Amino acid sequence: MEQQKQRPEAQNLKTANSGAFLFMVVSLPFDGAMFHFSSFLLLITTLFSVLPYRWKTVQHSLEKYKSVHVAFLAIVLLMCLSNLLNQQGSEAWDSTVKFIIRYWLMLATLLYLLDQKFLTLRFILFAALSSIAAQLLPFLPLTWSGDIFGTRFQGSTSNPNIMGIYAGLGIMISVYLAADKNSGMPILRLLIALAVILLSGAALLASGSRAGWVALIGGLACYMVFELRRNAKTIIPMLAFLSIAIAYIFTQFSLPKQRLELLLKGYPALRDQVWENSLHLFTDKPFFGYGLDTRAALLQNHAIYSEHNIFMSVLLALGASGLLAYCVLLFTICWPTLKNRDAVGLSAMTFLMCVGMFGFDFYADQHFMVCFIIVSVVCLQRSYKSRN
Repeated sequence: MEQQKQRPEAQNLKTANSGAFLFMVVSLPFDGAMFHFSSFLLLITTLFSVLPYRWKTVQHSLEKYKSVHVAFLAIVLLMCLSNLLNQQGSEAWDSTVKFIIRYWLMLATLLYLLDQKFLTLRFILFAALSSIAAQLLPFLPLTWSGDIFGTRFQGSTSNPNIMGIYAGLGIMISVYLAADKNSGMPILRLLIALAVILLSGAALLASGSRAGWVALIGGLACYMVFELRRNAKTIIPMLAFLSIAIAYIFTQFSLPKQRLELLLKGYPALRDQVWENSLHLFTDKPFFGYGLDTRAALLQNHAIYSEHNIFMSVLLALGASGLLAYCVLLFTICWPTLKNRDAVGLSAMTFLMCVGMFGFDFYADQHFMVCFIIVSVVCLQRSYKSRN
């Protein structure tokens, strides 16, 4: 760190890395070429940050988070083995390469940048808020008029359930921001948190994403278990404000009310059939699964080719061995966070895992996986800071 302070280009490198990361996070929900360009740009700026140190700092970062990288390596090896055993084609191998480059490499990159102070946890919070704002502010007139509740809202994303992830995370981030006593300007901070809660809450309800609703309850419940006693004066008013706003929307607009009735009735929207089909297929290949291209197998007995559950997708693609490796990965990320009672990391991961129980997969869905990588980085970095 002392050497970095003495280097005149260090601040420029920090600005470049922070800018590329901000660009990447803001462009992620729009699912276009800009996300891939900014991801590549982040790798380039990271490379410029690494070169002056002759890779010693990279080695230190890899050693520091060795258990997480070993878990990722185990998953990648199982992917390759399952693809080989099932004689999978180019799509499965393409998914494997993307998993390595887009997610594992991103994890290593972000951890390195945080270790070397080229990126900060506070800036990650700022980037996440900027991403939420970039998605929701263009729809502010629709939110104000109530037209956003006319049909299931998906914003600029390709699916209302994807919007449910971002809107739910927007509410979680707003609660973190409001309860962060280390930040300055408390009045401005609370006003921003309330504004984002209103926008995100409206978008979440308008999306009709029942998985997002359940996940938000789980994430907030986890956060309150660890933080309510310390921040009751902030958290309780914020949640009361959110509850009043939600109650008003449910009474005034039919779409959220109809989706709530389906949730209370336990309507599975064919998920029970999809999961039953997945479990039946798993019993045929229980150890190493079908490889990363599972569409053909799923379509044999059902018209839906997605497992709609991250753990089911692990079982079907990589079998029981893959599920074990995935659980080890989650353990290496969450156990230090739990030991340090880090409410932010645990509640954000709880939210993602709850969402993942009702949709998405563990290796291909870009929206879910990038959010998972960023939350994992926050968990690992905050746990390490707490230990030191």
